[in-house]
Amino acid sequence: MEQLTETLGATHPSTLVCRTNLASDHYALGDTAGALSLDTETLRGFREVFDADHPSTLACAANLAMDLRAVGRVEEAEALRSDTRNRLLRTLGSGHPAVGEAADRDHRADCDIDPMPL
Repeated sequence: MEQLTETLGATHPSTLVCRTNLASDHYALGDTAGALSLDTETLRGFREVFDADHPSTLACAANLAMDLRAVGRVEEAEALRSDTRNRLLRTLGSGHPAVGEAADRDHRADCDIDPMPL
């Protein structure tokens, strides 16, 4: 992530995707505060670069909802999760696996990244 940030910038799509996955690593290791911080900042970046309905933005938002729940901000988490699921339905359709995964409070979205050589 550091190399992507240095080379491409903090808001390059590859950097943002990498940050999303790094936040999931923090979450898996029990560092929910670290995940919350990364996902909050990354979601802002996605919304600047893409828009609120882009699939990568929504993946990050779904993960942020999990972070919020993990730190006890349940109402905020539920509102974000519900909004994210509705946006996924409109954007990807009901048959897309990401829509069902967004309903699962225990499943973090990951983003595939195939970066170019730096």
